[in-house]
Amino acid sequence: MPVPNTIADLTQNPATNSPLGSETVGPNLDDYLRAISAFVRQLFDGTPHYLTSVAGTDAITANSAVPFTAYVAGQTFRLPVAGGNTTSSVTLNVNSLGAKSVTKNGTAVLSPGDIVAGSVLTLTYDGTFFQIMGVSFPSGAVGNSPFGARNKIRNAMGNINQRGYVSGTATTGAGQYTIDDWRVNTVGQSLSYAASGNGFVLTAPAGGIEQTIEGIDIEAGTYYINWVGTATCTINGTPITKFSSVALPGNTNAVIRFSNGTVEKPQLELGGVTPFQSLPYVLERERSKRFLFVKTATGLTSPFGNGQCISTTQALIFIPISDAMRTSPSVVSFSNAGADFSLTTATGASVAVTGAVVSGQSPDGVLILVSVAGGLTANGTTTLIAANANARITMSAEF
Repeated sequence: MPVPNTIADLTQNPATNSPLGSETVGPNLDDYLRAISAFVRQLFDGTPHYLTSVAGTDAITANSAVPFTAYVAGQTFRLPVAGGNTTSSVTLNVNSLGAKSVTKNGTAVLSPGDIVAGSVLTLTYDGTFFQIMGVSFPSGAVGNSPFGARNKIRNAMGNINQRGYVSGTATTGAGQYTIDDWRVNTVGQSLSYAASGNGFVLTAPAGGIEQTIEGIDIEAGTYYINWVGTATCTINGTPITKFSSVALPGNTNAVIRFSNGTVEKPQLELGGVTPFQSLPYVLERERSKRFLFVKTATGLTSPFGNGQCISTTQALIFIPISDAMRTSPSVVSFSNAGADFSLTTATGASVAVTGAVVSGQSPDGVLILVSVAGGLTANGTTTLIAANANARITMSAEF
C-alpha cells in the first residue's frame, strides 16, 4: 500500500487491517507510524489550523485540511484575509459546514475596516460565533503603528464645524467650504450630513466634496485609501477604489475628492490599510484650527483683543491666534462689525464699533483698524469686546 503522509490518511480505520499476528501487521503498522509522523510534522507547521482557499470579504468561505464534520467550541483557525470587510455583518463558513458570524470583544459586531486585506486573523469558535483573537498587520504597513496618527485626512469624522454650516445648505460659490476642511466644488450644490455614532455620514453631491492634504504631512511613498459608503473617490484627479493604493510625492499637496454618494470614516495612510483611526475630538479640532480659526463671544463684553487708540475715533487692535495657522489668514470676516462689537473707553464705558478693516496679518494674529463715532482717548489703550452673543471673527488660511 502507498505510504500515507497526509492528515486525511489518518481517517482510515486500523480495525480493517489484517489480524494481529499476520505477516502484514508489520507493514501496516509502519504505514501508520509514517502517517502519524507526517501528522505531527503538519501540527508543528500549523497546517491543520491554517485555512486555505479563502474567498470573500463579508461572507468569507475557506477550507481546513482537517476533514471535520461539525464546529466545536474551542476550535481555533488562522485566516489569511482575502479582502477588508465593508459591512458589520461578517460571516465565516469553513468546509461548507455553515456560515457563522464573526465578532470581536465577545459578541460585538465588527466595524467596516476591522478586517484588513493582507492581514492574518486568528479566530476561535465559542459555540456560537467566531471571535477575532488577534490581527497581524501587513508587512508592507511600515510605520503604521495602531497608536500613531496615521490618517492624513482631517475631520474624517465630520464633527468639526466651526462655521456652523447647516446640512444641505446650497453653496453660493465654487469651492466653498462647509464643515471644517471640506469644500463643495460646484456652486449651488451642498454637503449633507447625518449623525452616526460619534461622527457623521457625509453625502457628497455629484460635483463632489474635496479636501487638500497639506504637503508637509505627506512623506513620499505608497498610500492606501479606504472609506465606508457609496461615494466614488479620486486622488489628484485619478479614480481610486477602496483598499487601493496611490503613489504620492513627498512634501507635495494632494487633493482627495468624494463624489455622488455617502462617505463615512475615510482614511488615507502610508504603507497599507489598517482599521480606521479616530483622533480625540480636542486634537482633531486643534488640527482644523491650523486652517480655520473662529473666535466667538463667550459672553457679553468678552474680549477679542487689545490695542491702542490712534485718535478719538480709531484704534489698532491685535487679535491673537492661539496656535499658528498654516499661513497668514487670507480671509478675515466679522459677523457684523457695526452691531456686534464695541471698544472700551478710558472711563470703562463702551462705544459701538462703526467699522473694522484688516491692517495686517500673520499666522499668529491679525491687526485690525477699528472705527467708532467718538469717545476714545488718543494714545490710550482699549479693548475690542462683544456687544452681543453673536460677535464672531473668522480667519481662514484654507487652500
